[in-house]
Amino acid sequence: MSVLIDVFAVPPATDDLLLCLLYGGMLMGIGLGLALRGGGSTGGSDMLARVLHAYKSTIGVGTFIVIVDFLVIVGAGVLFSPQLAMYALVILYGSAKVVDLVLEGSVSSRACVIISERANEVADEILHTLERGVTLFAAKGMYTGEPRNVLLCVVQSAGEIHRLRETVRALDPDAFMFVVAAGEVLGQGFGRLTD
Repeated sequence: MSVLIDVFAVPPATDDLLLCLLYGGMLMGIGLGLALRGGGSTGGSDMLARVLHAYKSTIGVGTFIVIVDFLVIVGAGVLFSPQLAMYALVILYGSAKVVDLVLEGSVSSRACVIISERANEVADEILHTLERGVTLFAAKGMYTGEPRNVLLCVVQSAGEIHRLRETVRALDPDAFMFVVAAGEVLGQGFGRLTD
């Protein structure tokens, strides 16, 4: 990557530092978000952010990137230039928001519906490994007339959706699963129910 940056050096479109920061941060966020969404990594602080996200999945990867990079930027600001560090913090915040937007969309909570022949095993894994609540519904497939078990689970982040998808795939590759955005989720493990 370092060689390609030198080989394909592009002259700047503007000399305005603030515009460079805004567009650079947005492009960096999109690129990093796409890399993370595809299961990749840039080899930087996003690796540590993903590890931390695995242990605390309610906090977005972008937020962890901000925390890790914030510490690096503050250290660099103390050693080199406080003014450039302040600019870097602005770009960091903006790019982290774009990363979360690319990974999770505009709504982070998702309702997942799973129809599986092994619904009890899938539900047990969701409860104990993913530590999310799950509800089982008895249903009937109208095409076949066969009884079916339907699981409903609400998750809070793209990381949890990925882990849930991998769990279902490992236990029942023939399961049917769909995920929809949940505009507002209230109750245990989510926002409080208020009047």
